[in-house]
Amino acid sequence: LNGLVAGLTGGIHTPTTVEVRCRNGRSGNLRLDEADMKSLAEHDDLVGWVQAYAPEWLDEVEQARADR
Repeated sequence: LNGLVAGLTGGIHTPTTVEVRCRNGRSGNLRLDEADMKSLAEHDDLVGWVQAYAPEWLDEVEQARADR
């Protein structure tokens, strides 16, 4: 998620590795390139996810999306 937020706020470093943790305790790493980061940032569900799970980043995410 840190990589996603960095990508949205202009601090994109590619490729970026993101750790994904599942509710069952398992985790894995995803390597995302610039196209992947852009796709995530533009996804319509992103704002809802941030609102539900990381509301402290909502203003930054909405501003970054408005600036694109």
